[in-house]
Amino acid sequence: MTYAQEWREWKADRERDLAQPYGWLALVSLDWLDDTPRYFGGGAIKNNDGVGYCTAGWSVTAGGTSYMLTAGHCGRPGGTWNNGSGNLYFGTAKYEVPEHDLLLIQASVSGRMWDGARNALEFSKGVVGSDYNFPGEMLCTSGMVTRALCNFQTGDNFQASYCATDAYGHDECYYDLLLADQLDYLEAGQPGDSGGPVFSLSGTTHVIAEGIISGKRASRTLIFQDFVTAQRDFGISVLTD
Repeated sequence: MTYAQEWREWKADRERDLAQPYGWLALVSLDWLDDTPRYFGGGAIKNNDGVGYCTAGWSVTAGGTSYMLTAGHCGRPGGTWNNGSGNLYFGTAKYEVPEHDLLLIQASVSGRMWDGARNALEFSKGVVGSDYNFPGEMLCTSGMVTRALCNFQTGDNFQASYCATDAYGHDECYYDLLLADQLDYLEAGQPGDSGGPVFSLSGTTHVIAEGIISGKRASRTLIFQDFVTAQRDFGISVLTD
């Protein structure tokens, strides 16, 4: 099943759920969907080519210009994006490294990230910096569908790869990826989470940029690209709060 097919299937299921009596009460907050400039990581973003939604990753800067880092398979250079509701312009994608599944969208961004578990009150945390990954590291993710989910542990494979179709149905292969198992045996992610932040905690109010969501293996193994690879590819620095 392609990315676009998975997205359409999830969207149809979700709309059916929300059509049930009291279905909309499952959405406690829509802040992550209705994000406004300056945009936070972890919010929903809509590809204006009509191929689906992804998640904003990390707010970054390079050469005095601000960008949002997300997954490369979500879009293309030159493509425009809106916020999750589709009512506000988000930005235009400028640069891609397909083999590392990375995309930079030029946008008005802030050094904060949406947090909060699914069906719970949404809130944001400040970003304090970025860091290298190491085996056994405990991580969290924030995706537009799954929302915040923690208790991921990295293994020792820092050169994982897989092949899939991008948002446009093109066959691609991605390399130099990392794996992390969900220790509570929960789903590692859903269509639409791609591009979202992978992070570690810094106290109770801040986070550290560790990578972005690329996909999943089986059901509970997260596949992600580390932030340091994105830093090397694009010459970026994470924007802090």
